[in-house]
Amino acid sequence: MPWGISESAFSALDRHNVYQYRAFGVPALALRRGQEQEVVVAPYAAALALGVQPAVAMKNLRRLATLGNPPLLGDYGYYEAIDYSRRTEAGGAAGIMIHCYMAHHQGMSLLAYDNALHDNTMRRRFHSDPRIRATEPLLHEHIPEQILPTTGEVQEERPLPRAISIGGSAVVTQTPDVSSPRVHLLSNGAYSVMVTNSGGGYLRWLDLDVTRWRADATCDVPGAVCYIRELESGTIWSNTHQPVRSPERRYTWSFTPDKAEFRRRSGPCETFTEIVVSAEDNAEVRRVTLVNTSRKSCRLELTTYLELALAPHRADHAHPAFSKLFIETEWLPHCKALLAHRRLRGPDEQPIWAAHLMVPESSSFPGTPEFETDRAQFLGRGRTLENPIALSRSLTNRVGAVLDPIFSQRRQITILPNQRFQCALVTVVAESREAVIGLVERYADFHTCARAFETAWTHSQLEMRRLHIRPGDVQSFRQLAAHVLFPQAQLRPPPARLGRRSEGQRALWRQGISGDLPIVVVMIGHIRDIEVVREILTAHTFWHLRGLKADLVLVNEELPSYEEPLAADLRRLIEAQAHLTGVDQPGGVYLRSATKISKEELIALQAAARMVVVASRGTLRQQLAATTPVIAKPQLLSPGRQFREEPSAPLPFKELTYFNGLGGFTEDGKEFVIYLAPDQQTPLPWVNIMANSKFGALVSESGADFVWGSNSQNDRLTPWFNDPISDPPGTAIYIRDDDIGVVWSPTPQPIRERDAYRTRHGQGYTIFEHNSHAIEQILATFVPVDDAGGLPVRLQRLRLRNSSSRRRKLTVTYHATLVLGSDPEETGMHIVTKWDLQSKSLFARNSYEPEFAERIVLAASAPAPTSFTGDRAAFIGRNRSLHDPAAMEHERLTGDTGAGLDPCAALQVVVEIDPGQTAEMTFLLGQADDEEKARALVNRFRDPVNVEAAFQETRHWWDRLLSTIEVETPEHSTNFLLNRWLLYQTL
Repeated sequence: MPWGISESAFSALDRHNVYQYRAFGVPALALRRGQEQEVVVAPYAAALALGVQPAVAMKNLRRLATLGNPPLLGDYGYYEAIDYSRRTEAGGAAGIMIHCYMAHHQGMSLLAYDNALHDNTMRRRFHSDPRIRATEPLLHEHIPEQILPTTGEVQEERPLPRAISIGGSAVVTQTPDVSSPRVHLLSNGAYSVMVTNSGGGYLRWLDLDVTRWRADATCDVPGAVCYIRELESGTIWSNTHQPVRSPERRYTWSFTPDKAEFRRRSGPCETFTEIVVSAEDNAEVRRVTLVNTSRKSCRLELTTYLELALAPHRADHAHPAFSKLFIETEWLPHCKALLAHRRLRGPDEQPIWAAHLMVPESSSFPGTPEFETDRAQFLGRGRTLENPIALSRSLTNRVGAVLDPIFSQRRQITILPNQRFQCALVTVVAESREAVIGLVERYADFHTCARAFETAWTHSQLEMRRLHIRPGDVQSFRQLAAHVLFPQAQLRPPPARLGRRSEGQRALWRQGISGDLPIVVVMIGHIRDIEVVREILTAHTFWHLRGLKADLVLVNEELPSYEEPLAADLRRLIEAQAHLTGVDQPGGVYLRSATKISKEELIALQAAARMVVVASRGTLRQQLAATTPVIAKPQLLSPGRQFREEPSAPLPFKELTYFNGLGGFTEDGKEFVIYLAPDQQTPLPWVNIMANSKFGALVSESGADFVWGSNSQNDRLTPWFNDPISDPPGTAIYIRDDDIGVVWSPTPQPIRERDAYRTRHGQGYTIFEHNSHAIEQILATFVPVDDAGGLPVRLQRLRLRNSSSRRRKLTVTYHATLVLGSDPEETGMHIVTKWDLQSKSLFARNSYEPEFAERIVLAASAPAPTSFTGDRAAFIGRNRSLHDPAAMEHERLTGDTGAGLDPCAALQVVVEIDPGQTAEMTFLLGQADDEEKARALVNRFRDPVNVEAAFQETRHWWDRLLSTIEVETPEHSTNFLLNRWLLYQTL
């Protein structure tokens, strides 16, 4: 190691990225301990030794001049220093170059060079001044005349150095299906990435979502995706567990402060993915390494996918179909990159441009690139990211003002046996076209992508040092961030408190808190617990630096006194640690006294919080380690008999007029009938709206639906996805043959079978017909209407006829994802479900929303259900979907209800049907003003006679209304539209 130690700048940066400065000393001579751990070599200090030992000093300066890349000796002299206490990359050699010049150090070096070349001429000039000569005796110190001998050699006692892991603890786990998502946050201050252990997450720039994301702790919506397909066998997998969810021989994920890593073994390859955010530019780099572990060459096709939002999260979530209309895409052939921007609707909107490119480690990809920016062309109607149609055909190379914009690129590669291929998937963001193209041209070089990993590592080191984070703290902060993004019962108030009615968000306003950001509450009552507050303040700053904004509310439960020592200490602590996040502002820290908050406001504050930390319960790590009780799962279904599937009768022929290949009108024009043969889809969802003055529902030809109460915007009972491509359902009905274990649905969604489906849209109702597994199925869906206005309920009557030769035992399961408000991300954690013993039905309410706090949402069946659950996570299962819910693998539902769950309403009915016989059941989803009215509604429609009467009355009511005035023309199509359908759609 070269020498030359004095005060100088070192590799720590402040929040403005300015090098920090302090004194350093020679370890053996320093009075302060620990100098051997912080060695910083400054060339100017080595230059000053020219006046003492010129030859040794020159040798040292020559060595310094060649160190580093670029070298330490620059165009304007030596750079400031080399910091040997830090490393440029994990596992690399020590020594970080301090690339700056300090004028006074350069001046000292120049004086040293001048003295060495001109016989100390500057020293002589200095001492020629009489004022300096008068003080010269002070420079002559005599050696002590007597030296006291020591009786023995005494070893200096120094404290053992405490090893602090700058990188923090890495989390390495071998399954994606943990009970709740594990998250990692990466950011450079402006560009942020959140990624979950299964590959979900988002890209965010400033306050704008670059990619579309929905917080779903159960299904974990995927973020940026890379599909990999082996061309010879057709095997498909993704670089992370989501979205393909294909079986993997090995899957591990690792989170370190600077990056996220995923490793999986599928097909003939091992796939290794590293994700970082560049510290220098607004760029996210995903380095994908593929190693061919087979004995023969493999040809692979790599296809990327990002769904674009380019909008504030709330605005995009409120109306995604409208938000998508303002995005335009284009292809940059010289850079082989996709470009997108949002057309501004007003002068106050933030301009945003994004680009996406694939960069190979070698010079270029072979072949011609393919790309796609139209989500409809990529996914295909009725499909999801798990099985997009684009993986079985070429991309269209379409760009422009597409209705549903994405980024997707495709390249083909060949990997020899035991060889590897590496490429970088880069997504950059800027506020202008020129700036984003500049970033594209910069990151088109693979070496620049590799440098992003180095700068991210250095940036994370400096960030950890600045925050004084101890080992393990980073892992704890990430665990807490998971609770902020995906609220869980573990760190929330008890269910009894969550179930209390509150004033909602208005109660927060009186405390100066908007409630628009996630809220974290810390309750502290004694000064001995203040270390927990210090931890959470550091975590809050860490989240802020990593792009996660949340309101941190400290509630001081100290008893009133004149001095209020705890309040004073909390204020000092906030002033010292909240300079980055701010105080009493969105995303900042709020200090409130429990004595000045009413009981109702405190209940509302805790109910609104994603996480409530009680300081007296121990450190953050201790509270996170407290696990929730493991709930026993029902017994797995074990089909005990082997039966041969019998063929199903085809759907009876129905004569239709104006048939267009998919659908047509019945002879009387009262129904529009859609026939879906195998692999057939309508171009877009063909929907029917059924509503009365109090209640409404929408259903498409696939069975996907949406149910609302008094208001379709603010009183949604089930989610409205506004997705015409995938058309996902909000509710579903499953039929399971318990003897053989096969599961299907009577509608095309969520489980599409090869047998045909027929959908009949009528006025006020829709009927689905499907024959499969030797069971004839007819599902009638309607909202009752009568002269009194109708009832606030959606009825679904399912008739099953056994056309097989054996007795059938069927389990019919109904599932509804509950919203009870406008946005499931906001309302989900406030929904409380309970099982009502009197009516044998499931009740749910949102006690946080004052307008609907007393209303009861009911889910019931006739006959009464044999099992139920209000836990969507238990029903669907982690990282699964309604296409393959975990509940269908068990004999019965869990029976869980209460607060703090991912809410749903699921009911199960078991029927046995003899050959040639029919069974009938009805599922209700409705809303009532109170529990008594809810029970009355359930009891009324438990009787099949009342269900049939309501269905016939609904049809007759619409017939009477629409036949008030009839128009007769020579064109039957005109008659159908004028006399029924146009009027019905308007009314």
